[in-house]
Amino acid sequence: VSQTRYLDLWIQGLGAATEAGLRVTNRGRWGLRNVQIDTCEKGIHSRGALVFDVYDCTPQSNTYGYYCEKSANNVYSNLVQFFGGQISANRTWGMSIAQASGVHLYGTDLSANGVAGNPSTGAIVVEANVDDETGFSSMSLNGVWMEANNGCALRVFNATGLMLTLKDVNLAGNENVVIVTGK
Repeated sequence: VSQTRYLDLWIQGLGAATEAGLRVTNRGRWGLRNVQIDTCEKGIHSRGALVFDVYDCTPQSNTYGYYCEKSANNVYSNLVQFFGGQISANRTWGMSIAQASGVHLYGTDLSANGVAGNPSTGAIVVEANVDDETGFSSMSLNGVWMEANNGCALRVFNATGLMLTLKDVNLAGNENVVIVTGK
C-alpha cells in the first residue's frame, strides 16, 4: 500500500549558493510542521531561536540539514525539539549543533548523512563548550533511528557541561557510532 505524503511547504534550493532554506534569528516561540527543505547549504539555520518545535520535517540533500549557532548578539538557541521527521542524505552533517541549550529529538530518523571515510561528517555533531563558555546544557535522543550514516553517527566535542541522554536509540549500520573528544 503506498501512502501519499502531503507537504505544507517544500523549499527547493539551488545548492550551496542557497545559504539557507529557512533561517530564524532571535525569534521566540516558533515552529515548523511538515516542511521539506532540499538542496541548500543549510536546510534549517537556527541563530538564537528560543522554544523552537519542529514536527515531521525533512531537511534532505543539503550540506547541513539543521545548523544551530548563537546569533550575532550572543543569543543561544534554547529548547529546540524535533518530533518525528527524517533528516537524510545531507553531505556534511544531518545536524550541526553549537551554542545551544536543550536540544531534544523524539522519534526522528537520521539516515545516510555524511561522507564515507570522513569522521568529521555524519548524522549529529555537538560542540558542547564553545568560546570558553558552557554553551550547551542538555541533549536527549528518545526513540531516534540512526542508520547507514557515513562518517559518524554522533560526534561530541568539548563535552564539559553536557548532559546527554539516549533512550531507545537504534544505531544500525553506521560507519562510526559515537566519538567523544576534547578540544
